[in-house]
Amino acid sequence: MISSLFIALLAALPAPSGVRRYELLVGGRAVGRAELRLEGEAGGLRYGWRAAIAIGGRPCLWAREAREGGVRPREGAPLPEEVALPLALARGLREVDLAGTAGGGGRLVVERVSGREASGTVLGEPFHARIGTDGLPEIFELPRLGVVYRAAASLEGSDALCRAASLRGPLPVAGLPSGIDPRWLRVARFRAVGAGAPLEAGTVRSELPLDPRAAALVRAAAERSAGRDCQAVAKELRDALVQAGFQAKVVGGFLLDREAEVPAPLAVRAPVLWPHAWVELATPRGPVALDSTTGEGLADAGRLALGPLEGERALETGLALLRWRAARVTLVEFR
Repeated sequence: MISSLFIALLAALPAPSGVRRYELLVGGRAVGRAELRLEGEAGGLRYGWRAAIAIGGRPCLWAREAREGGVRPREGAPLPEEVALPLALARGLREVDLAGTAGGGGRLVVERVSGREASGTVLGEPFHARIGTDGLPEIFELPRLGVVYRAAASLEGSDALCRAASLRGPLPVAGLPSGIDPRWLRVARFRAVGAGAPLEAGTVRSELPLDPRAAALVRAAAERSAGRDCQAVAKELRDALVQAGFQAKVVGGFLLDREAEVPAPLAVRAPVLWPHAWVELATPRGPVALDSTTGEGLADAGRLALGPLEGERALETGLALLRWRAARVTLVEFR
């Protein structure tokens, strides 16, 4: 939603076009970058969008989006999130239905337009934007989430963003008794406080038998995983599974480590959550976690998946990971 809301402001002035790059800030700290390409065409609008958030970890985990598309609005038809606001402004509409929103029923409400400033809500989230003289956004803000896209002449490189994100180290976890190995967990539920509204999420180890063809691919990927980063290993496994006819995606979240070195100021050994990537395999009875970085079969419940790291909604996953990393986390249920 967050990147889509940003794209939604792309044509607030007549026929905006061009390329602009943005730094993405959360809580005033640069965490990523984005690039926008926009051009008008007969009867509609075409756009291209690329964005990435550095989440941290060693090596660094990334959430990435890339998409392009076009729209030719029809009377009364729902509009894609990416272009809802510019088309609503061009047609003098104050409320429009959004196409493709989770569960349907999403709406854009334009509450105020003054010169080059626009504000309102989309999917219930307040926004504010300032449009440049070329018709492209200079600033796009989601103030309640502390998220800002800001036009920038130069951007931080990947290495610099990763270094800054990784300085925070792993995330300490309270509530795991000594002697309990996360690899034994069948059910785990975590609660995070101190990063806005309390967050809660859980994971359950699948007890389903794994398809032998998928199991063979997991083992093959595990044999090649030594010394490689988890996201690259997960992408390779995902590609192999898809090529074999399975439905699979790379997901991001946290891996529970029973005892790891927590850096200063704590400087102790304690249970922690590491930013991590693995594969989620779709089955008729629900998703199954597969992780060739840490094993050769079904993954244990010590993995907290927060969403996809690529494609639609990937930036939402990245921002959710950053919110969890800024919070105090407790394991509130396990067995």
